[in-house]
Order: sequence, then structure tokens, then C-alpha cells
Amino acid sequence: MIAAVNYDLNEVITNAKEKATQEATAYQEELTELVLGLRNYANAHRSELTRNDEVKTIETPAGSFGWRTTPPSVDIDDEETVLDLLLKNPKFSSFVRVVRTVNREGMLADPELATTIKGVDIRQREDFFVRTGEEEVAIAPQGRKPKIEHPKKSEKKARA
Repeated sequence: MIAAVNYDLNEVITNAKEKATQEATAYQEELTELVLGLRNYANAHRSELTRNDEVKTIETPAGSFGWRTTPPSVDIDDEETVLDLLLKNPKFSSFVRVVRTVNREGMLADPELATTIKGVDIRQREDFFVRTGEEEVAIAPQGRKPKIEHPKKSEKKARA
């Protein structure tokens, strides 16, 4: 008897999860379309929205949106080749870890020297974001899907 009740319960839960997932997917697709549209509009009108880049965040009654720059990261085409170059030249020793991998943090600390190495480039991008009272949507370049973050309880209280 208990097994039958648990089976029925699990079936109801599974059906509810499937239905909720389908509904959420539709909302996610709509949200993606709206955020991409807002990003396209904002990019086209960026200078007037940001007062010629005086501000990066635009506040609206519904929330805020804007641009933020990501931290720099090291992009390496062929790690083995770069590692070989680093090992051959003592001035690059700070870019090599004892485990013999490229020290990307070291390269970020000295990007001028790091970029003199063939195959090493320091990159940084600017992401577009939208923040409402309920959630934050960040979108990276090249049309990647938005990343939705729900604010922590302490952030919600601070915004209120």
C-alpha cells in the first residue's frame, strides 16, 4: 500500500517537473529574445544612454541594464608550445608553475611581457546586463544565451 502511494506521488512529481520545465523553457526563450532586443537597442543608442560613456549602468523604473567589463584572462593557442618557449627563457620563469603548466595569473600580472610570447594574447570583453528587482540577466558577446542570476536575500533587502 505504501509503495503504491509513493509510486503515485513520484509520478505526480515527475509530471509536474516536466510541465514546469516546458513552461520555464518558453519563458526563458521569451526572456532571451527580449534581452537580445534590449541589448541591440542599447548598443545602437549607447552614447546617448551613457552620456558618452560617463555611466555604464542605466537605471529605469523596471530595473537597470548596462555594460560591464570582465576581468582580463589569458588565452593560449597551443599550451605545449608556449610552455616550451617559457621553459627555454629564464625571464619567463614566473609564468611557469611547478606542475609545469602556464601561469596565466603571472601573465595577467605582467601582460606586456606575456604578450611578447608567440601564441599568447591577453583578452578582455564587455558583457551586457539587465537587472530587475527579481533577477539579473547577463549576456556575453556573440549572441550567447543569457545567464540568469537570482539575487541573494541580502541583495534584495539592500535594493528595497
